[in-house]
Amino acid sequence: APPSNGESTDEDWKTHPRLQKHLQRFLDSPDPGRVLSRYAAQAQNLNPEKLLRIAVHVGAWVALLPLEQAAASPSGEEEDGSQPSPVQLLAQILRLRGRAKISVWLQGVLHLVALRLQDVRREIQGQSARPWMELRRSVPKAIWRDLRTQRPAIPVCGESKEQQEPADQVPCLKRKPPPEQTEPPGARAALEAKSSMVQQFGGLAFEAFLAKDLLQEISKLGNEKAVRRFDRDGAAFSNSNLEAH
Repeated sequence: APPSNGESTDEDWKTHPRLQKHLQRFLDSPDPGRVLSRYAAQAQNLNPEKLLRIAVHVGAWVALLPLEQAAASPSGEEEDGSQPSPVQLLAQILRLRGRAKISVWLQGVLHLVALRLQDVRREIQGQSARPWMELRRSVPKAIWRDLRTQRPAIPVCGESKEQQEPADQVPCLKRKPPPEQTEPPGARAALEAKSSMVQQFGGLAFEAFLAKDLLQEISKLGNEKAVRRFDRDGAAFSNSNLEAH
């Protein structure tokens, strides 16, 4: 369990059940390449909030997978953009996020990634280092330095019973018309929200794979100040610098 005094170590972050869950789901996937391809396609169309949430998933893979597996494309084709490695996918997502405000969870994950980049720089050379160089260039050096030196405390938050249930165990709920003058507005809103959640689980396997985690984090980071949209006058990171490698 995370420490209760607000102090969190690197090991606390690496072993946290949330990050381990993201890692295990990826490892248990029968087709990791398809998962990566779908994430890559989804990333192009997601709004900033959801983009940052899948960044937590991908960042956990990059931080916790063995180095070679994190940087390898399942297709075996290094330049195949449709099926990137986890490292390349994270670089893509970080470029797309521009200056959107990151959550504490993403900050913690990127702290681990920043430490891993430091290790890679010392231990990996040549062609094998190319995906990691691409990831390093996706964010300004000063930000990586801050992420490396600043480790956030793990947020303390709980999960509702519905959020803890596996997707295939969530009961199928039918929406009913509210009884006249008998159902409080709050209860009706809760029923609609729960029904909406179940509908998300009923889609494609990949959507179910994402929906549960997104709903969990939405409920935990529901405060509008937790995740903000792009700054209107904020410019995205310079693609010209990122492309130069």
